[in-house]
Amino acid sequence: MKSIHNEVVSLGVDVCVIGNGTSLMAKDFAAQFDLPYPVYTDPSKQSYKFMNFKRSFGLRLSSVFHAGRAIRKGHVQGATKGDVWQQGGEGLFARGGQLLWQHAAKNAGEHASREQVLTAIHSHLSANSHRMGSK
Repeated sequence: MKSIHNEVVSLGVDVCVIGNGTSLMAKDFAAQFDLPYPVYTDPSKQSYKFMNFKRSFGLRLSSVFHAGRAIRKGHVQGATKGDVWQQGGEGLFARGGQLLWQHAAKNAGEHASREQVLTAIHSHLSANSHRMGSK
């Protein structure tokens, strides 16, 4: 998300990260990766349950591929904090909390692509502009 943050914000979309560790872990994470958006924590993992994110081992052969790709791009895995078995993902919410789109990771290190995120945003912005234009 950091690489497309400015583009996403220019579309009027707010970005945040939700982890499952302590508030100190969230602050450390934000500082370590110099994130331009807020980092929240949900130790109860209700947000993960709401988005149907699975809790599993998550390490498969594809995880090695994802790790290798990240390392080649200069990313380094920090110490894992919070629930190490909790898989994450990405979500797009309407104001008011309605889940519009989500990508649930099946494996550690898996994320929706830049194109998937931007397509989801543009799709929902387009649907909303049609609804607003028809009133």
